[in-house]
Amino acid sequence: EVTDGPGGTDVGLRKCVDQLVMVEVANLRERMEREKGMKRKKPKKPKVKKVKLPKDPSDGAKLESFINTAVYLGVLQLPDDTVRVQDYLGARNMMETALSEHLRANADAEMKAKWENLLKNWNPYVEQNVGMTKEAFEVLFKNYCSASTWMFEPSAAQIRQAVTEQCILPIGSQTIHDLVPSGNTCLLYGFKGSGKTMLSHAICNEAGANFFNLSPRLFNPGSGTGKIIQMIFRLARALAPSVIYIDEIELVLSGKKKKKGDPVASRAAKMKKDILNCMKDLQPTDRVLVLGNSRSPWAGDPKELLAFFKSMICCVHPDYASRMELWQKLIQRKGAALGSHSDYEILAHITNKYTSGAIAAIINETLTDRRLKRLSQRPLQLEEFLPSLSRATPIYKEEYQQMMQWSALLPMGMRRSTEADLAEPVDPKAKPAPKAKPKPKPSA
Repeated sequence: EVTDGPGGTDVGLRKCVDQLVMVEVANLRERMEREKGMKRKKPKKPKVKKVKLPKDPSDGAKLESFINTAVYLGVLQLPDDTVRVQDYLGARNMMETALSEHLRANADAEMKAKWENLLKNWNPYVEQNVGMTKEAFEVLFKNYCSASTWMFEPSAAQIRQAVTEQCILPIGSQTIHDLVPSGNTCLLYGFKGSGKTMLSHAICNEAGANFFNLSPRLFNPGSGTGKIIQMIFRLARALAPSVIYIDEIELVLSGKKKKKGDPVASRAAKMKKDILNCMKDLQPTDRVLVLGNSRSPWAGDPKELLAFFKSMICCVHPDYASRMELWQKLIQRKGAALGSHSDYEILAHITNKYTSGAIAAIINETLTDRRLKRLSQRPLQLEEFLPSLSRATPIYKEEYQQMMQWSALLPMGMRRSTEADLAEPVDPKAKPAPKAKPKPKPSA
């Protein structure tokens, strides 16, 4: 009765067990309903780093279609196969080494003395005005002392050497391109008729490269400019070695708002963004050279030009020795000759500040086919070149000064300038600055 009776212990124990079972069933029912309402999460897969592969230059399309489009638009052209680097006539300046040493000894000595005095008297005020720490300034000073001196007017031999080392060899040989650090951009700047276009064609002929002309004055596809520029860069990579030639690059990298009504300037402004984006896709192993030409680089934005071009070559007017060589060889190529050596000296002297293209135009205008047939009857005289010379356009003083001032602004890595070049021109009409009044000393 104690265990099995109506009020026994087994009855109470059975009620407790039944209640616990009902609680467990309720918990299981809630758990099953909760799991049905929730979506099962898939186990996370381990992240695998994706390796960026170089983009396919053809982008899956046939190169034949790209080539046909480039030829139809007049972008893919044949360079003048008769031009070589040796055709850029001019003598070597024998005084360039001595003059460079003289400029470096005089100008650099004064500059070094100023920098050393600044380092000796270094203080927080100097550091605030200079905008760099003393350690950074010492590194800059060492780089300045170890840099080489560059003159503003290189000789024709220096220009030929620079074009060969910086443009022809890197794209002409894959081995040299991989071993020698070189950029994929170069700027040829100089006066009209200084031989920039001829050197551009000579680079293609010497390196065996394809010639793509993206000059804004000629490149006018109508619509879809961005897609066509991307296609040209892909085609240049696929058909490497290639040269992408852009004349009047100052219109593309001007950094100024274009005036309405100028179709060339507006077209160049549209090309800028697409060209900069395509430059990012060029790989270090691509033998593609973007070659810019400019007769007025000061019209462009200096910051954009310096950021875009890794090297710059100045094509200036020929010196006296180069003009002598131009007159002698160009007249000789026509099958003619002057009577005496002094005639060549006179022509070289009076054609100072004339470009090589202007001298060649004078000779071509004077020595016509009709005149060459009569050389046996009437020998060539010096006076015959004077009418053509009077109609030729020289380099004006204002243009020459602009070119000198712009070249003086180039950094040390591209051009080493002297203090005389960096000095600002003094305006004779400008009023002198008023003298500062001495500040009163504080009373003790």
